[in-house]
This record gives sequence, structure tokens and C-alpha cells, in this order.
Amino acid sequence: MSSYVISLQAAALIPWHFPIPKVLFTHNVEALIWKRHCAVARISIVKAICWRRVLHYSHLAERRYLNLADHVLTVSDTDRDLFARTIDPAKLTVIPTGVDLDFFRP
Repeated sequence: MSSYVISLQAAALIPWHFPIPKVLFTHNVEALIWKRHCAVARISIVKAICWRRVLHYSHLAERRYLNLADHVLTVSDTDRDLFARTIDPAKLTVIPTGVDLDFFRP
């Protein structure tokens, strides 16, 4: 049996009704990134756009696809903890990303 491994940005393109496991790889908590943009935005229209993105990601995209996925991969404990507020923590696995600085030295 095969499965889909997808990112949040591509999640809308996946046929969620197919009877195979689907794994969602989240390299960011998009709603959190947009909240940070809102916090530093100085122009009202930019702030409004940021809040619209926060609502989109936190209430539509992230929440919807986190719940639809059979399993969710995160890149940090912080991301896992944020997503655990929305879905069963048993569906979450942390796979840290980074660079091996001992191997990749200038």
C-alpha cells in the first residue's frame, strides 16, 4: 500500500477520499508565521491582510488538513505542541530538520 506525503500548501490538491494513508508534512505553523507578520506590520492594509491569512491558516487550511491526515510530521517540539491543541498528539511525529555543522564546515 502506498501513501501520499504532502505539504500544507499542496494539501488542497490531494484527493482526500482515496482510501490510502495520507501523511502531512508541516515545515511551519503557517498561522503562527502570519501572526508574527501582523505583530510587526505598521500599515493598516498590510495588518488586515495578515489577519486574513491568520484566519485562513488557523481555521481553514491547517485545522482542516491536520484533521484529515492520517499522520502529521512536524519539524520541532514547538510545532508539535501547537498542533496537539487541534489533533490527537498520537497522530504527530517530530522529525527535526537542520544542517550537520560538523560535516558541512566552510
